[in-house]
Amino acid sequence: MLYNVHFGIYVDVAMLVEEKSKSLLPLQSSPKLLPNESEAEFQSGLQSLLSELDNSSPLADALVSQLNECLWWIKRHTVDKELLLHEAMARLLFKAGSNWMPSGNSKLSVALEHYLDGIAHKDEADLIEQALTDGNLTLSDLRVRAFKDAAKHIKIVDDLIHRQHQTIRHLQRSIDSIDYKSRLIKLMDLELAALESKQSAKEVLSLVDLIAEEGFSAFACADIAAGLLNYRRVMDAYYDTYTSPEPVDEFLRDANVKASIPVFRELLSPSGSEPQDVREMAAFFASMQRQERRKGGLVSRRSADTHKLIRYQRNGIARLSRAVRQG
Repeated sequence: MLYNVHFGIYVDVAMLVEEKSKSLLPLQSSPKLLPNESEAEFQSGLQSLLSELDNSSPLADALVSQLNECLWWIKRHTVDKELLLHEAMARLLFKAGSNWMPSGNSKLSVALEHYLDGIAHKDEADLIEQALTDGNLTLSDLRVRAFKDAAKHIKIVDDLIHRQHQTIRHLQRSIDSIDYKSRLIKLMDLELAALESKQSAKEVLSLVDLIAEEGFSAFACADIAAGLLNYRRVMDAYYDTYTSPEPVDEFLRDANVKASIPVFRELLSPSGSEPQDVREMAAFFASMQRQERRKGGLVSRRSADTHKLIRYQRNGIARLSRAVRQG
């Protein structure tokens, strides 16, 4: 499943112009592929985009690689929308079968995934069909109700997809500016103080020299380099946030609060507690459970967390695009 992320595959972006001795690769974000994603497919899309450049250059290639990442994020977030629906469908089915179904809906979620993909075993299909019957639902009814239930989280993912489309437009304008720009190299002293970052001075100087070869002025080189470095930091945070969501506390989410009251009473009995104490403990537990359920599943959580970075990505790509076009 897409959200089971344990490691990333760092993709090295191959430049079409092999004689270039310098590369912007060390100063780009490193896209991480998820375990079930194809590196060959990612690279094929990148090479297809690079082949459309009229005048290939390291800076143009770097911007095209970022554009390819945006397309890849759109693909990921589109999958997330479907997974959000599946999570909501599983929650509704679990409620429908709560009278007889064992505690926890993890087994039900897996069975539903297999059922929707047409690969469910007989016991999984029986489980889903029994829950649908108990809830007086058809699969279509369930999907409609799930869409309403997950509408808030789906809107968040739609915002993430829209942000990637906006970023693509910025990148396309920047690529167009470089692709047809005359190669007039101006030699000037470069002020690098504004470029302090995790990169060493040598790396930053190499980056600015490389951008200067595109025909930009010294001041434009400094702005573009700063924009690239800033955008890299934003996208590194984007990747880390997406792949490290807050874990779901399934015990808290699925626990039966009413059935737990005897347990609370037993825990409090040594201290001579009153019935009011048991009620307060049950109410506190129920409040924690509501908070846990509002956060949704893993897909909902990672989408909500990533959504918080939209404005940083928007500002980062706007700064980079402005620097390129004004150079």
